[in-house]
Amino acid sequence: MKRFIKIPKVIFELELTPLQLLVYAGIVSLKSRANYTTATANVIAKRCNISSNSVYTAVNALKAVGLINKTNNIKNGKNTANGYYINNISGAFIKVEYSIFKFNLSPSEFASYITIKSKCNHAKRAFPSLKQISKLAHICIDTVISAVRELANKGLLLFKHYMRHCGCFGHNNYILIDEPEVKEDECKIIKLKTTSEETVLKKVASLFLHKIRYSKFWATRLDTLKNSIRKKILSPYNNIHIVNFKNKTKIDQLIRN
Repeated sequence: MKRFIKIPKVIFELELTPLQLLVYAGIVSLKSRANYTTATANVIAKRCNISSNSVYTAVNALKAVGLINKTNNIKNGKNTANGYYINNISGAFIKVEYSIFKFNLSPSEFASYITIKSKCNHAKRAFPSLKQISKLAHICIDTVISAVRELANKGLLLFKHYMRHCGCFGHNNYILIDEPEVKEDECKIIKLKTTSEETVLKKVASLFLHKIRYSKFWATRLDTLKNSIRKKILSPYNNIHIVNFKNKTKIDQLIRN
C-alpha cells in the first residue's frame, strides 16, 4: 500500500521558496495522525538532503506564515528534539508519495515537481508553461529547464515539446510516472541486468509517447486504452521493475519492431 503526504495547493499563494517548500514536505512526512511530530533538525535535514542550518531558516519562515507551530522541548535542563504541529488547511491538495525523498531532489527540483504535479489532470498529464512553473515555484526559467531535465533523468516524469498544427511549438507536455501497483501472484520483480537494455526500453517508451498528439478525443474516449498503455510502457523507468506477465510480451514486441 502506497503512503502519501498531502500538500495544500493554497501553499503556492504564500510565495514560499523551494527550500521552505521542501522542508514543509519533510515535516509533513514525519507527522502522526494528530498532525504532530517530534524531530531534530538533523532528522529533517537528512530526509530533505539539505543542511541543518537550512532547516532552522526554513522552519522560522514556515512558522511566520502560519503553516506550522513549533514547541521547544526541554528535558533535564537541556534542549531536545523540537515538536512541530502542522496546521490544517482546507481546500484542494497535492498527493505526493513518501518515496519522493529517496530521489534526493534539490529544492528547485522538488518545487518544479510539485508545481507540475499540481497541474496534472486525471491521466497524470500536465501542460504548464515554463513561465507558469517559474512563477509558482519561485525560480528562474533556466533553473526550471535544468530541474525538469533532472526529473526526467531520475525517472519521475516524461516531457516532450508539443507541436501545434500550425508548426510552432506550444507548452511542454509532461507525464508524471508513478510506480505501478500489482498483486504478487500476477507479477514478479525483474532487475535490469545491463544499462543497454534499460536504454532500449526507455527509447521505446519515449518514441511511443512522442507520437501521441493530445486532443479532446484522446482525453475522453480513449481513457481506458490510454491508461493501460501508460502502465505497460512506463514501467521500465523504475530501478526495480514490476512487470505484469501479460504486458511483458507486448513490450518485447515493441522492442523487436
